[in-house]
Amino acid sequence: GYQPMKRVIILHGPFVGVFRQHRWDLRWKSTLEVRAFFFAIAQDYRIRGTDELRWRRLRASLNAHLNSEWRIGFLRSFVSVIYRSALFQSPLLVRHEYRAEIGTAVRELPMALFAYWEQLFDDLARPFPHPSRSIGVGLRWYADK
Repeated sequence: GYQPMKRVIILHGPFVGVFRQHRWDLRWKSTLEVRAFFFAIAQDYRIRGTDELRWRRLRASLNAHLNSEWRIGFLRSFVSVIYRSALFQSPLLVRHEYRAEIGTAVRELPMALFAYWEQLFDDLARPFPHPSRSIGVGLRWYADK
């Protein structure tokens, strides 16, 4: 059973967004970012697939990201929630994705320990659209710290 597959997804087009940051006090700040993407070019080079969720039929996406960070002593903790919707054409079909993270870091170190939960409507790992859910923990390094 070897079956060659192309694994390229191309999405390109203009977007518009707003970004708002609010500092509640010296130790706590929150940011909200909302973007709307419009895809003039959308290609899905997977060989197999259903027409229902082919990425080449994707026309727009709405993304919202809420992040809150607070500092207590030498620790920096954060919570992040991300929502993405995808609007496919003909017939109109909307799919949703979610990701939530919680984490902490020692203030001066360029890394953070975090846990996450994520739900995707298409994990792009197969030649046909397939949803996935994942839970995990990880370390994230920051280059600018």
